[in-house]
Amino acid sequence: MPRLPALFADTVVLSNFSLAGRLDLLLTRYARRLCVTAQVVEELLAGVQAGHGALEEVVRQVRISAIRTVAVPLNHLDVYGDLRRTLGAGEASSIVVAQSDGGVVASDDTAARQACGRLAVKVTGTIGILLAAVRDGGIPLPEAERALADMVEHGFYSPVRRLADVMGTAPPN
Repeated sequence: MPRLPALFADTVVLSNFSLAGRLDLLLTRYARRLCVTAQVVEELLAGVQAGHGALEEVVRQVRISAIRTVAVPLNHLDVYGDLRRTLGAGEASSIVVAQSDGGVVASDDTAARQACGRLAVKVTGTIGILLAAVRDGGIPLPEAERALADMVEHGFYSPVRRLADVMGTAPPN
């Protein structure tokens, strides 16, 4: 059986699921494959210090290793430095480790997604993850729609309002 690729989540995707109280969707769907970089952990800790208490659960999952922490490979620091010219540390580090590992980046950031395209790194985002979970039977569509509405209520700028409208058009994740 082929090894499933790791998912390298950036801070925004983790925040969307955490703030909506649905971090469980990521932890279940990507069990033992959900990863963050040290830079993403730093961003999460800054969010906790800024008063975003829901992010404490993400940090807790990192501490108990339910979310694996990975480092930017030293032989990829030049690519990381190039990406940092236009991206935040979390997005840049996620792209570099995904490229090095053959993984998938989870980011909603347009510039990060474009960088993934240039570097031939697979990418998904909050909507793609929700759609994949519905397709796989991990969550019923109405529950995924509620999760999306909660994410939007907590500040997620979603490109879609209803998952049902794009169920047939999004590629599998």
